[in-house]
Amino acid sequence: MATDMSPSTRTVGFWSAVLATVFSITYDVAQLAEWFGLLGSHGGSESASTPLGLAILLTPSLFLGSSFLVMMVSVHRMAPRDRKIWSHTAVAFATAYAVLISMVYFVQLTLVAPRLAAGQTRGIEQFLFVPFDSFLYSVDILGYSFMSVSTLFAARVFTGSGWSESCGSS
Repeated sequence: MATDMSPSTRTVGFWSAVLATVFSITYDVAQLAEWFGLLGSHGGSESASTPLGLAILLTPSLFLGSSFLVMMVSVHRMAPRDRKIWSHTAVAFATAYAVLISMVYFVQLTLVAPRLAAGQTRGIEQFLFVPFDSFLYSVDILGYSFMSVSTLFAARVFTGSGWSESCGSS
């Protein structure tokens, strides 16, 4: 890794990684609560979310996209020159991921959830998020596929045999 990293790159990289972790864990906890029926749904992975469930599930997911992208930009900034092609490619896929999932979650939070809360789903059927059976679910899966590809490319930036070598400890 680059040892001449600016303090701002180090700070932004650290906090974007922390935020990505917090948003991921928050989503995981919310998803478990949803599956156990604690957010007003009938529970289980096949049950439709309530407006409350959508808000609690999708708000951290929306912020995860941006924090992950900023984290990948930080990885790119600190990557050694001969590995920047990998980090730059990771940023490209992270950008696609962030755009796609942000669109899905913003539509869910600002269009779908309020209408679900009001009991007015007529005319928005094509925007309902139905796992394995909807347009927005397909876009979401594509976004997370790009996140995975981004992570695979970013992994090529990191070298060494483990924690002690990358941190300079003996």
